[in-house]
Amino acid sequence: MEPYYIIDADMKILNGWSNFCTFKIGEDKELAMDIWEQVVNDDTGLLRLTLIEVAHGIEVIGTRMCTLIAFEKNSRFIAKEIFKANNFKGQ
Repeated sequence: MEPYYIIDADMKILNGWSNFCTFKIGEDKELAMDIWEQVVNDDTGLLRLTLIEVAHGIEVIGTRMCTLIAFEKNSRFIAKEIFKANNFKGQ
């Protein structure tokens, strides 16, 4: 199985964390790392982004916290980069 990469978005709730969104990046590790390096971190936030490699198991590569405003910017950026990679790659 070829490894693939996702970014999970979770929100802090009373009894832990609840997933509300998953960005599927695909099999391109370089793209996943490029996106991850530009994701804004804000330790005061109650939203958590986690970069995960899925292969024969699940490996957490990194975790970043963000506020709702930072999440808006991050999600817009992540979606734009995934769109560009899937539609303009090799052109």
